[in-house]
Amino acid sequence: MPKIQITLQQWSAIVTWAIVSGFSLYIVYVSDKFDTFHIVVSTLLCCLFIILWLVLTSDDIFTHTQKTRFILLAALFINIIGIYFFIPVAFVAIFMVIFSSCLLYFVSFKTALILSPFLAIPLILIYTFHWGYTDMIMTGFLFWTFNLFGLVMVHTSVKEREARLEAELASRQLKATQGLLNEAVKQGERVRIARNIHDLLGHHLTALTINLQVAARKSNGESKESIEQCHQLAKLLLSDVREAVSDIRDKSKIDLQTSIQDMLINLPHLNVEMKLEPHLKIDDIQVADAIIKSIQETITNTIKHAKGDTININISSANQNSNQSSQLNIEISSNGKLPEKVIIGNGLTGIKERFLALGGSASFTIKNTLFYTHLTVPVAEND
Repeated sequence: MPKIQITLQQWSAIVTWAIVSGFSLYIVYVSDKFDTFHIVVSTLLCCLFIILWLVLTSDDIFTHTQKTRFILLAALFINIIGIYFFIPVAFVAIFMVIFSSCLLYFVSFKTALILSPFLAIPLILIYTFHWGYTDMIMTGFLFWTFNLFGLVMVHTSVKEREARLEAELASRQLKATQGLLNEAVKQGERVRIARNIHDLLGHHLTALTINLQVAARKSNGESKESIEQCHQLAKLLLSDVREAVSDIRDKSKIDLQTSIQDMLINLPHLNVEMKLEPHLKIDDIQVADAIIKSIQETITNTIKHAKGDTININISSANQNSNQSSQLNIEISSNGKLPEKVIIGNGLTGIKERFLALGGSASFTIKNTLFYTHLTVPVAEND
C-alpha cells in the first residue's frame, strides 16, 4: 500500500479548512433556523470539500489523468457552491481561495487571473438573493483580492520550484557530461598507450621471436638449447604483452552503469529502476553521451511536464552477425499525465537526431498510461 505524504501546503490548507468548517458548522448548529437535515448536509459538504481537494492535489494513492483532474476540479467548485447554499456565513468563501490555489496547475497564470473575478460572482449572488445579505459586492471584492493574493503566491512558488528543478537537472547533466569527458580523456590515453605497446614493443618482440627461432635451427649443442630457451621466453613475453594490451583496451571502455547511476542519485520525488546487462561497457564516447542525454531528457519530461514519479530503464545488447558487431537496445518508460498522442518537441527531436547520426533509431509511443522511448544504436567490439 502506498505511503501517503502530505506536504506543508496541504497541511496549511487542512488547518484552514478545519478552522473555517468548525466555526461555520457551529453557527449552523446553534441556530434555531436549521433542522437536523440541514446540519447533516452542511457537515457532509464540508467534509467532501477536503476529501476532493486532497484527492485532486495528491498522487500518492491515485494517478490522475488530466481529464480526471478537470472533473475533480469541477466537482470541487460545485461542492463550494453547495456550501454557499447551506452555510449562511460569508467567510466560507475562504474555501474558494483554497480552490483557486489549484488553478495554476491546470491553466496559465494569465488565464487564472481572468477567471478570478468570476469565482467571486457566486458568493455575491447567493448571499445576496438566497440569504438576503447586503453589501455583498464589497465582501465579494475583498475575497477576490484574497484570491489574487493566493494566485500570485502560488505562481511565485511554482516558478521558484521549476527554477530550482531546472537548475538541479542542469547540474546533473553537467556532472554527467563532465564525467564522460574525463572518461574520454582516460580512454584516449589508455588506447594510445595500448597502441604504442602493440605497435612498437609487440612488433619488436615478434621479430625477436622469429630471429631466435632461425638461430635455434642453425645452432647445435648447448647454444641451441640456450637459444630455444630464449625463444620460449620471448614467446611468453609476447603473450604477456598481448594480454596487457587487451587488458588496457578493456579498461578503456566506458562503464555505462556507473555513469548513469551518478546522474540518478537522490532525484527529487522520482523512483528510477534500471536494468543493465552485467558488465555492460562500450567503446564509443558519443554513444554513451547519446544514451545519457536521452535518459536526462526523459527525467526532465517526467518531472517537469508529466509530473510523474517512476522511470524504468532497460539496456541490453544483441549480436548482429559474426564479425562481432552488436546493437544496444535501450527502452525507457515513464508515467505521469500524458497526452493522447505523442507530441514531438525539441527534446524528443534532439534524441532522434543523436541516434540517427550514430546509425541507430529512436521511436516514441504511449501505451497503458506509460510513455515509452525505444532506442537502438550499433556498436563495434574491437579486438
